[in-house]
Amino acid sequence: MYQAILVPVDGSATASRGLAEAIALAKTLKAGIRLIHIVIGVPTLYPPLSAPAVQTLLDQLRSSGESILHEATTTVRAAGVRLTAAWSRHLERRPASASSSRLARGLRT
Repeated sequence: MYQAILVPVDGSATASRGLAEAIALAKTLKAGIRLIHIVIGVPTLYPPLSAPAVQTLLDQLRSSGESILHEATTTVRAAGVRLTAAWSRHLERRPASASSSRLARGLRT
């Protein structure tokens, strides 16, 4: 039925419960799991941050995303489910729904 289940992760308890449900479903369906972590933009702060400060913030967000993906990857593999892919993406702004569809299609392997 399904070859892979796309699971968004953000480090929250809700995402962890979603991952657990996806793992159970993947086991039942003999499907793999694809993980994704997306950071959308940089929060607007006042006073505005300098360019180096913004870069530092982006680096921290990317590092956090990698840690979240690593933890989710470990969970999937420990459950004995096939991990088909794990992505971390940073988007400058929130995509429109059509762009979201293109992003999802672009994540297929």
